[in-house]
Amino acid sequence: MAGDQNYSIKGDRPLDSGDEDKLGFREVAERIATSLVDRASEDGLVIGIEGAWGSGKSSLLFLIGDELRKLPKHQRPIIIDFRPWLIGDRDALITSLFSELSRQLDQVGLNAGDATRISVTKAKEAGEALRSFMNGLSRAGGVIEFAGEASGIGLLKLAGKGAKAAGDAAGKKPAPPPLSELKDNLIKSLRDLGHRFVITIDDVDRLEPAEVIEILRLVRSVVDLPNVIYLLCYDSDTLAHSIERAAGIKGGHSYLGKIVQLTVMVPRPEPLQLRQWFSDELRLIASAKDEDELSRLKLVIDYEGGRQLRTPRSVVRALDAVRFLWASLHEAKVDLADLVWLQLIKDGNPALYRWIEEYCGTAAALSLGIARVEDAEKAGELGRLLATVDDGHFDDFTYRHYFAKAASWRRAGPFPKREQVRHI
Repeated sequence: MAGDQNYSIKGDRPLDSGDEDKLGFREVAERIATSLVDRASEDGLVIGIEGAWGSGKSSLLFLIGDELRKLPKHQRPIIIDFRPWLIGDRDALITSLFSELSRQLDQVGLNAGDATRISVTKAKEAGEALRSFMNGLSRAGGVIEFAGEASGIGLLKLAGKGAKAAGDAAGKKPAPPPLSELKDNLIKSLRDLGHRFVITIDDVDRLEPAEVIEILRLVRSVVDLPNVIYLLCYDSDTLAHSIERAAGIKGGHSYLGKIVQLTVMVPRPEPLQLRQWFSDELRLIASAKDEDELSRLKLVIDYEGGRQLRTPRSVVRALDAVRFLWASLHEAKVDLADLVWLQLIKDGNPALYRWIEEYCGTAAALSLGIARVEDAEKAGELGRLLATVDDGHFDDFTYRHYFAKAASWRRAGPFPKREQVRHI
């Protein structure tokens, strides 16, 4: 059964229990987990885990949670994985997060046991304070505003109809405590409890711009509480752009800097690490027929892999493509080096892949003697090739030589037909 796993499509998912940490993120996760439970973050903290799409942010987030769960019981925080894209509007976001926090506070009390009655009492007090604050928010309904700075990040206030309703109610029965007082009580209760909560929010940058603003406001104002730490995963440039669109401002990065107090950059793997990972996994999926094919395969991975395997996601996608196709193609004795070369280019540069597809069709016609290519057409074809890549793509003479040699393999090798290239 273990061998069957080598042929299973992995998909675009983060590391999970039992998966191997190919890039050494575990050590980084251990250090972050240790810092999250020290006394430096008792007042609450918002930490950004930054990295480009496909860089492994979600995997690092999983490993941090895994390390936190390994800590001794007296150090181990409560981990809440909050996924806002599964919810709806702002009120639903607030209700969902507070409900989960309330449930976890009740669990803290249950886990404390009879031997630590003071902890049970404090957990109950914190739970009651949280529910009182939730009720206050509920009474305010849609009239909760975020006051303070022009950016919209600041303290809560009750305004408009909500303030008027509170005033009207004051003549009939005692007015409920203001939100500010309820939040102060909650802050004191959580500080007295002294139990750490870590709330993870992944893929913040994939939310709609308006949703991004609501999440950041929620983190910065509504649930800005002692011993509550947020781990936000995002690509900073993408998130800043969403902020600028939603808030109508120019300084998206500055806005984000007011909310996120610390940032952790996802480690950028060395290109050699990514190529080695790809090579190791590829050997479990397919094998070259002979030494010549193996030699060319190594060149493909070194040169084209060096260009196209830029992130952990790109490695997984390329391996999945080979897994998907190899079962049906290896019986047809398709050249493995060709297959890998084309898959790397297709995933990394679709425009270049299309050029190669056309090139192979023309080369096939030429080899059969049913077509000819004039010098002007050759110049035009070269121009189309250069248009598919960034400036300087072929400046490296070694890579240029490799690419020309690779193209010659496709002209003369077992993969000359355009329809075969299209099948891949």
